[in-house]
Amino acid sequence: MTDLLYGDFRVPENKQFADQSSLKSLQIADTFSHFYSDFKKLDRFFYIADLQSDREVIAYRQQIIKDFSGIPELLSKLSMLLNKAVEYNTSYTDVKRQYYSDITRRPRGGGMIDFLSETAWWLKKLLLLQKDVFDLLASSPVGSDGLCGLRDDLSKTVKSAEYNELLMILTRLESKTYFMTGGALEIHLSDGANMSAKYVLPDGKKPDDPEPSGIRRFFKRKKDNTDISYGKVKIDADLFEDPSFTSSFARPMIDELARIIKSVYSEFSNDLYALEFYDVAISYVDYLTEHGIAFCYPRLGEETEISDLKDLYLLAALRDETVVPNDFCFKSENDGILIIGENGSGKTVYLRSVASSYLLTNAGLPIPAASAVIDLPKGIFVMMASSERNLERVGQGGRFESEVSDLSQFVHNVSDGSFVFLNEVFQSTSYDEGASALYTVLKHFSKKRVKWMLVTHLEQMIAMFEGEDTVTIQKNAKKDGFRFTE
Repeated sequence: MTDLLYGDFRVPENKQFADQSSLKSLQIADTFSHFYSDFKKLDRFFYIADLQSDREVIAYRQQIIKDFSGIPELLSKLSMLLNKAVEYNTSYTDVKRQYYSDITRRPRGGGMIDFLSETAWWLKKLLLLQKDVFDLLASSPVGSDGLCGLRDDLSKTVKSAEYNELLMILTRLESKTYFMTGGALEIHLSDGANMSAKYVLPDGKKPDDPEPSGIRRFFKRKKDNTDISYGKVKIDADLFEDPSFTSSFARPMIDELARIIKSVYSEFSNDLYALEFYDVAISYVDYLTEHGIAFCYPRLGEETEISDLKDLYLLAALRDETVVPNDFCFKSENDGILIIGENGSGKTVYLRSVASSYLLTNAGLPIPAASAVIDLPKGIFVMMASSERNLERVGQGGRFESEVSDLSQFVHNVSDGSFVFLNEVFQSTSYDEGASALYTVLKHFSKKRVKWMLVTHLEQMIAMFEGEDTVTIQKNAKKDGFRFTE
């Protein structure tokens, strides 16, 4: 079945795109809580969003989000159907628990036939649910590879001869009465004496069939150990109480039907897990749309250029009227970008908006900007000022010593190919000492092919990077709503 999160592409090996401290620094969870209240689903959403995504996966998710955004109620109807699968599986599990709750009362004879009928009934409901999902997708103008793939997969299933044959068989298995009047029962067995899904329940025995008497073994191997024969048994009331019938027919068939239930439910549960991700994503898109906030789906390129980018956290708190947009450009040859400005001039907001745009893009979501081309790094790491992180610890000296210790650990965790965002590090020491320490750290990052963005009030750093073509220096001022200037 098509995977709605990853399609046919490589599933990430649980490699994080942003660590938990970075997510907290960017206030992403606080932002999303403005338009989504289910914190359990938010946690699952951020778990998925926080895994590294290939470019193909990002484009794949963007298409699905556009489908759900453009087709009202499709997501809710699809979620409702898949939640029924959870209900059905839970109900069947409860039934199974009732039959198997006590080892001394495990079903046998007639009780086993009753359980077989129950199992057939719940499997039939799950199979019909597959058709309901197909009918919904077939009647919707979906265009994404993900939803079209899911529709096509289900089409192959519900239109297959095996599917419809199995539905017919399950209908017969639902009632024990059928066995009393159905004559001979013929069953196909797969190699290894395992029941397959291709059961045949003829309406009556064939004219040239010998009259079956008593119980015959349901399978026999030829001497060459390659062939499997059919088993036939005459159905009558006494047979239901025969332990041999229970072990030879009912129990193997129940086991096989239960395996199919587990398989079908597993596909439904995987899709439902994916839909929870899209439920949060669509709530985010709907929020932007309802408040008239411009957004775009970033294209992935070899360098980053974003125009009229707005800070998502402020947008959630202040709406769109008072949030000023900024541009961001990072060329492929750049090592880093240095942001210099006064306290309260919007430097931290700028850093947060840029870092958040990388995270949202990695998840496949749009960003609040007019247009964007993004060169996605392997991960992002964010370190805020000590005053914002509350890092002072007893027994470890003053704030500067604490910052040095934490920065050392931070540098150790950063992997090659990442993008680092540093905000007002070393506020507590002398200007010269702080600038010198930061310069050493940033040069270390450049050697490791780690891109960086530093927000600081330490203007001494301008002279340190003067003449280095790979570092962009921007200054901002308190004017025009704190928009950045060269």
